[in-house]
Amino acid sequence: PTLSTTDYLMPTNLSLVYNSSLSGLSFRYNRPEGLQTAYGTSYTPTGFKLNIQETIVRDVYIKSNGELEPTYVLCDADGTEHIFQSAGINKFVDMDGLGLSLDVLSNTLTLTDKDKTVKTYSKMSTSPVGTAGAWYLSKITDKIGNSVIITANSSTYVTEKISLQPNGL
Repeated sequence: PTLSTTDYLMPTNLSLVYNSSLSGLSFRYNRPEGLQTAYGTSYTPTGFKLNIQETIVRDVYIKSNGELEPTYVLCDADGTEHIFQSAGINKFVDMDGLGLSLDVLSNTLTLTDKDKTVKTYSKMSTSPVGTAGAWYLSKITDKIGNSVIITANSSTYVTEKISLQPNGL
């Protein structure tokens, strides 16, 4: 842990996370089938990332019959990759069975978990090579409507500010 808030509405913890799969890399997997994260550089030591540096990239899955199916890849708080497959128009579900659903809007993606926490991802101005789009975590809203807003700088990977927005304000 590096920083935490003590408010009772939505306590937030900011921490550095070590992922051995990222060891020796700047917060980026180099997989033959695509990128796991939308960030190509890091300001933390190799193998580490901030827990709020979650990203989603749009990728394409090639089915056994050769058809292309759009997918989305979430790089979560600890760097684990979760793949989402289509479940209808602009709706995707996680392939791990975690109960996560992803709604695709024009410039944002919303990820809802089984506890009704909603994470909003804002579109990055540029996408990494090999992807069809990239989004970064910009807001977390609990089931009551309280939100934590994550403000990024112009390069969208350095957090400038984390703020609380209570429901109704």
